[in-house]
Amino acid sequence: MRDFERDIWAICTDGRTIPWLRQELAEKAPNDKLKKEDLNLVDEELLKLIREPWAEFINSVLDALASDISYEHTYTRIERLGKELEEKAKDNPAIILAMRHDAGKRKSA
Repeated sequence: MRDFERDIWAICTDGRTIPWLRQELAEKAPNDKLKKEDLNLVDEELLKLIREPWAEFINSVLDALASDISYEHTYTRIERLGKELEEKAKDNPAIILAMRHDAGKRKSA
């Protein structure tokens, strides 16, 4: 969870990620109205689009790992949670864009 919060903090402070995410979201918008809305998102709104689904996913995974269910059931549950996050990303591309941006920074480091 600390890594997640560190990544969110990095997104907030690097000065490049928020504008990049906003532009990427706008480019993926299905129509001009949503494109305009995406371009007008304030930083807090944009971060909320990232933070809430990821925090829910991470907390659910941690709950699964802490449970007394078998390894197989835990694995299946975490796999299902990952698929649910992917489904959410279809309606909220900020989820995946943030991850791609982070992965891109790691490759160039």
